[in-house]
Amino acid sequence: MSAMRQSIESKAADLGYGLDSAQRQIIDQLAQLAVELEFTHNQQGILKRILFKVGAPKGMYLWGGVGRGKTFLMDLFYEHIKLKQKKRIHFHRFMQEVHHRLKDLQGRQNPLQKIGKDIASQTKLLCLDEFHISDIGDAMIMRNLLAALFDQEVVIVTTANWRPDKLYEHGLQRTQFLPTIDLIKTRMNVVNLDAGEDYRLSSLEKAGVYFCGTGMEVESAVMRLFDSLVADHEFTNSIELNNRVVPTKRIAKEAIWFDFDAICDGPRGKDDYIELAKRFHTVFISSVPKFDKSNDNARRRFTWLIDEFYDRRVNIVIGSEERFTDLLSDSLGSTEKDRTESRLIEMQTSRYLGEAHLA
Repeated sequence: MSAMRQSIESKAADLGYGLDSAQRQIIDQLAQLAVELEFTHNQQGILKRILFKVGAPKGMYLWGGVGRGKTFLMDLFYEHIKLKQKKRIHFHRFMQEVHHRLKDLQGRQNPLQKIGKDIASQTKLLCLDEFHISDIGDAMIMRNLLAALFDQEVVIVTTANWRPDKLYEHGLQRTQFLPTIDLIKTRMNVVNLDAGEDYRLSSLEKAGVYFCGTGMEVESAVMRLFDSLVADHEFTNSIELNNRVVPTKRIAKEAIWFDFDAICDGPRGKDDYIELAKRFHTVFISSVPKFDKSNDNARRRFTWLIDEFYDRRVNIVIGSEERFTDLLSDSLGSTEKDRTESRLIEMQTSRYLGEAHLA
């Protein structure tokens, strides 16, 4: 058994996870990639590459259903590999960085080649979480940027919910993106992680996602679920959403916890909820009040939040002193009340919780 596999299995055991055979096979493949990358970038490996014109090893496109541990495995691979020039970032955040660089390079010829070279000068291993193409702009950017990164021999390891052939399916001018799919399949080992226990779903189903009770009782229950759902989290005081600082209770790579007043009772807009839905697959909100005319603005923002999270298949965990059936008052208007109630009910079902996050 490789040192990397031992390390990952030990960490999984500490967190209460038992790895299945499919996950162990992928760990072995990632361990082999780590060996190849470490050799490629040590002195002996660099000399071999120069003399024999050996290229960089293939990366990995790790895809499968939600909750199968793709991000968990990639992150432990990233922590384990002894390579200084490495970067791990959520794909949505990566694209934001690329868009900002494109603005800086506006008017310059071949800006994506420049961006690719700049990334390669600092990064030999790029780990992208939740690779997903949803619009033509990003599709065209990635078509050229991936080619530039591979030309610079950057090794990419990414997680995704769909196999490459399903990327940007039914998208506008998709034929122009097909060469990118071919490039992914050529320069990366496409590996499927499916058919096993959905760890995220089992945690959410076991605990439930709507907690009702006294303040401290609910707070403790929400905290226990957050801690069981994520391996590593930060006690960060805030997050920046569209250039505004929003207070938080806890943040992990794919989950975040807010007090209701912080996320719904203040200068928050639909764009903030769109941003959250892209960045996090699970959002915790505690201290949710009963809605009536006295908190109408906060209620309206809450319905916007639910609509956006529902469309993006974001899981929501709610803590409140109110029973679910008493949360929404008739003063909201029957159509809005019925829609929000219906969506909240569906968002507690196994079917919804098991669906892929549409980042």
